[in-house]
Amino acid sequence: MPFESVGPLENHSVKFREYVPEDLPSCVGLAREAWPLRSGLALNARADELIGTWIGSVVDSATYAEVAEDEHGIIGMLFAEVRGQPARRERRSTYGIEVGMFFRGLAGDYGNTVKTVRFLASFIMTELKLLVNRQGTDAEISMLIVQEEHRGRGLGKQLVDRFIEASRAKGVKSISLYTDDQTSNWQFYEILGFRQVAKFYDNGSSRYAGKHANALIYRLDI
Repeated sequence: MPFESVGPLENHSVKFREYVPEDLPSCVGLAREAWPLRSGLALNARADELIGTWIGSVVDSATYAEVAEDEHGIIGMLFAEVRGQPARRERRSTYGIEVGMFFRGLAGDYGNTVKTVRFLASFIMTELKLLVNRQGTDAEISMLIVQEEHRGRGLGKQLVDRFIEASRAKGVKSISLYTDDQTSNWQFYEILGFRQVAKFYDNGSSRYAGKHANALIYRLDI
């Protein structure tokens, strides 16, 4: 996988490199900007911990983890899994995010126990649905985030294109991803050539967004 590559973006240079554990705080900041918790929602008081544990779990199971940065810091990130490749295992807690947070919610660590457990249970329900509906592809994009001020300027496409290039080098023929129609720019993936292969009610995103959200699964044959 190529790292330390520099490319132009709106008259300034962007460097692409491999994620390192020290990047976690910056990545948490990007995620909070992309998916701000609604006021009055469970877990607001410890949102950084919630998102940090979530991202840590995603990175833990990733085989590809890349960030984009300019002179001000990290402005984008993409984490993904290529089947058959060794996961990073930085925390050795893959998928522990749901279970660990659920029990901390039961213990009242996040405030209102009932609201917290309902919130976390909705995401567990979505994960169960994903187990049934996920595509049997060679690779999957787990997380893609671009800083708000850099969206629409080609950075997201560069991150995805770089992953596709690295995947091809490993013999990957198909890539899938999961998103939803309320908290993401799902049209972006269709512009890149991904086709929608599954759609169902998303319990987790619906509770997060406070309105009906559908889970969308996309596939790209390369």
